[in-house]
Amino acid sequence: MVHRKLQRIMKWRKVIVLFIAIFILYTIKSNMAEKTSHASSLKIKGKDFVLEGKPFQILCGAIHYFRITPDSWDNRIKKAKGMGLNSVDIYIPWNLHEPQPGKFSTTYIKQLRMFMDLLKSNDMYAVMRPGPYICSEWDLGGLPSWLLSDDSMKIRSLYSGFTKAVTRYFNHLLPILEPYQHSKGGPIIAFQVENEYGSFGTDGKYMDFIQNEFRRHGLHELHFICDNMEGIGNYEMKEQVFQTINFMTKAEEAVGKLLEMQPNKPVFVTEFWDGWFTHWGEQYHYVGAERLTKTLDYLLKNGYSVNFYMFHGGTNFGFYNGANANDDGSNYQCDITSYDYDAPVSEGGDLNTKKYNLFKKTIQHYTKKEPEKQSFGENYKHNYGNIELKYQTTLSQLLKDSTDMHKEVHEAICNMESVKMADGSSQQYGYVVYETVVTKGAKLHIKNARDFVFVLINDRLVETVLNIQKAITINVEGYIR
Repeated sequence: MVHRKLQRIMKWRKVIVLFIAIFILYTIKSNMAEKTSHASSLKIKGKDFVLEGKPFQILCGAIHYFRITPDSWDNRIKKAKGMGLNSVDIYIPWNLHEPQPGKFSTTYIKQLRMFMDLLKSNDMYAVMRPGPYICSEWDLGGLPSWLLSDDSMKIRSLYSGFTKAVTRYFNHLLPILEPYQHSKGGPIIAFQVENEYGSFGTDGKYMDFIQNEFRRHGLHELHFICDNMEGIGNYEMKEQVFQTINFMTKAEEAVGKLLEMQPNKPVFVTEFWDGWFTHWGEQYHYVGAERLTKTLDYLLKNGYSVNFYMFHGGTNFGFYNGANANDDGSNYQCDITSYDYDAPVSEGGDLNTKKYNLFKKTIQHYTKKEPEKQSFGENYKHNYGNIELKYQTTLSQLLKDSTDMHKEVHEAICNMESVKMADGSSQQYGYVVYETVVTKGAKLHIKNARDFVFVLINDRLVETVLNIQKAITINVEGYIR
């Protein structure tokens, strides 16, 4: 009996010893794998980037998945690779992924995982820019407009209403990105902290908060910040984060300013503006390929890394086009629906042949590499012919006929984001009709409109206002029949 009990004890000891041995081996292997994976990440070594232990030059192009339909994503990525690029620069718009507080969406054009998988299958790296602010000529720089329903809101700050919303959003978004890091076998080699913050504010502690959120969610690839000539050096973070710069012209001056504040580090032009966006009412902006190629030649000759902003622009779908204005709201300039940008690949997906080929030739000259031949596939187009509009209606009739239109009564005009919809959410896009009854002799005063304004008196259009530089006054009595 004692002998059998001793045998059982010995067996348990063997099992325990075996388990401990397996656990130790697993821990050692995991630690070795972690060290190996982190060693393979993008690093800074003197004036060079190093990836997987070898010198690496970032040759990147901006492609915004949210401005292109998913069936065209692979086509655009292959065209980037065909120009000689090795990476794709990606913004992520918060307002698209969290359209209402706490309600997240990753369907159709928002399938971020699908886009990352396509990058990996095409052997392309990703430079990720999760915001929360992204600019990008996108509505409110990617910030959801429901933030503005808080009358005390201070965006891009440590205001608790903003940081709590950012934390909730990052709790959803960043775990999606974490497994796609290069150290984990994914395409992401770098993360940008915020976006051109120096042109907006000087609070380095806010920037620390954003970076700490990245770390909290395990985003350990290279962190960097970007600014333009006016914003660079305007804030100081707790620890020095790799600085990059954005520009189109005066490259030597811009690079000189960057090297002055960050010597003996690699130069990365996060946004080499190879085109420009267009406001409503402006002529389309063309930026000469030859002039840009001279700047590109200077950058590559010196071994600098560069991101073409944009490689392919795409379309501002719906009401997501952004706008510019002065700090007081005046000089409102909204962007057009097209975000073609005069980029190397057009809005419709065609090669901007001269610009594309000049850039490709210059890249090939300095890398000494012939870009892999890519099969882009068909870029389908359709001619729908003329569309005859047979019916029309007036705004007043439309308002009368609408059965699902939400109406509210207010003592004074309120901003759109304070208007509550039937489901309790705030209005973010579309049209708002302000209607009132005035007495004889009344005058209507309008100033600092933040959008298009159409003024109707007794169903008669009397004023169309955009980009108000000064206040206007309308004598209502002159339009009363």
